[in-house]
Amino acid sequence: MALPTKEALTNGGEIQRPSLVEEEFVYNFGYGSNIYPPAKLHLRGAPGSGGVNFDEFQVAKLRGWRLAFDLAAFPPAEPSMASIEPLQPGDLLCVGGSAQRHFGVHDSEGCMYGALIKLRRAEYNKLWRSEGGSMKETAYLEVEVECETQTGEVIRAVAFRTSEKRRYRRDVAPSLRYRTLIIEGARSLGVPEEYQHALERIPKVVPIPQFLRPFFIKPMILFFRCRRSELKPVRDFSLRAQQVLFELEMSFMPLAILAETRASAAESRGQKATASVIRALCNTWIVIRSVPFNVPLVLASQAVRYMDGTRIMG
Repeated sequence: MALPTKEALTNGGEIQRPSLVEEEFVYNFGYGSNIYPPAKLHLRGAPGSGGVNFDEFQVAKLRGWRLAFDLAAFPPAEPSMASIEPLQPGDLLCVGGSAQRHFGVHDSEGCMYGALIKLRRAEYNKLWRSEGGSMKETAYLEVEVECETQTGEVIRAVAFRTSEKRRYRRDVAPSLRYRTLIIEGARSLGVPEEYQHALERIPKVVPIPQFLRPFFIKPMILFFRCRRSELKPVRDFSLRAQQVLFELEMSFMPLAILAETRASAAESRGQKATASVIRALCNTWIVIRSVPFNVPLVLASQAVRYMDGTRIMG
């Protein structure tokens, strides 16, 4: 399947969106956390928007593509997020992945599976904005793909592919939390067993010790919820706190990308001890640098939670 050229993606420096997104109904091919469960979409969209509502939700396959983990996310808690990448010559000869590039998440016929979601245009735009579509430099680009349903019907859809600026050069193991979410979602969706086995081959990684995870995850989640508060000071504070957390974690990105790339390369050569040492050194540095920022934010998030009560927790 032809990929969009750079000229097709940009016009005067602006990202050009596919023509499909202008139709009354838009089909989206979901492959990561969006496949589990469908009700999760109610959390998407801006506060007070009612989430993302869909008209249809079914399993579908995408031929000629693989599930990738090349989106640089928020290390160390979330080293990578999912994307799609076209299969390259020789990939089908190594079902289980090229030791040099990726985890081989596709079946023996060169197909990956996901959820084909039918949405009204306004609802699709909510979903796109929740994936960073409203940002000046988006993490994903929208690409047109052709999906095949279980009945054999071919439907043109929009899928999200990692942009060049946020793309790792190779697959980077996702967090155990994210990996589990995708595996359980695929099982719930009813994808073929062969593809489920491919998902289960994704490396298991716990990027930071469990007792440190709250310092990186809980404040971000709580501040996101606080943006729905009825109290304007709480909303304003939460928005600023989220920006501080995001800028902090983005400052770790160059080192984290280098460390994860070297660690993944070491694992591909069977050097698991070396990979563990690389991750440990990187995570130790990140924790030391971030604790002075994250501890006050954790305390502040708890104070905000008690200030606003249960109204922010819906």
